[in-house]
Amino acid sequence: MDLSRVEQVVWSAWKVRHRWVPGPRRREYRKHAADVVGAVRRLEARQDIDADTGQVFEEMARLLVTITERYAQGRTLALLDPKDLKDVDPAVNREWVRLIILGVVMTGAAIAAGLSELSAAGSTQIVAVVGAVAWLLLYRDRLTPGDVLDVMRGQSRK
Repeated sequence: MDLSRVEQVVWSAWKVRHRWVPGPRRREYRKHAADVVGAVRRLEARQDIDADTGQVFEEMARLLVTITERYAQGRTLALLDPKDLKDVDPAVNREWVRLIILGVVMTGAAIAAGLSELSAAGSTQIVAVVGAVAWLLLYRDRLTPGDVLDVMRGQSRK
């Protein structure tokens, strides 16, 4: 069972639930999210290691229900109990790497298009296409083809 979507939700749960969080408190939210994602990843890895997958799936279901209930209650600093987070290696959120790569690619495309002998309209189209391709490559695990079409049309079905 792939839990990457759960990880995405946990990483952003505190941002979605609380619009603005002061700096010191923000560290607590990020640390807790990293611990919860670490617990989810540990369970996901156990699917392939443990002989009794039934027990792993029961524990996974319990964990996911707990996270869901706590999120619905607004308890984003207590998505899991301390016993569930015991001996968990915190996960590292590397979203900033994707954003930097996307920025560098877009900047490079804009510079290359500006130095080329294309018209302004042609340069704009080249930068847009390069940006869309880079975005698809970097975020392919988060986008469905329907989402991509919606973005290109400026619409949303959600």
